[in-house]
Amino acid sequence: MSRVKEKLLKALDELRGEGRKISPFAVEKRAGVANGSSKYHPDVLDVILAEKAKATLSSESKAPKNALKSKQEKAQLTKAKEQIEKLKSDNAAQKIELEASTNAIAQLTWELHRYKTKTNQDHVIPLKS
Repeated sequence: MSRVKEKLLKALDELRGEGRKISPFAVEKRAGVANGSSKYHPDVLDVILAEKAKATLSSESKAPKNALKSKQEKAQLTKAKEQIEKLKSDNAAQKIELEASTNAIAQLTWELHRYKTKTNQDHVIPLKS
């Protein structure tokens, strides 16, 4: 048996064991051989394609289970979107409140400045003209 064929078979077994998708490209990549190497070993290619077909059939039987997951994911997504909208509105309200507080602080600072710098008429020395 050639080394490439051994590598392809070993990679196929590894992919099966991990439960990964099996395709000629995936097996070749895992084996670390050139693309298209499985075409030079028709018996290995037949095994790979049979595994691929078997995986396709089993994925079709999982469709109702995936539909249930899809409904649950949609429900979670809508719940998350509602929560995001609520947080956005809270954030907008806080921004408005922060802006109002900032304006009030600025106004009070200005009033304090005017009060402190107000000239007392008793301390003014009139200039003689």
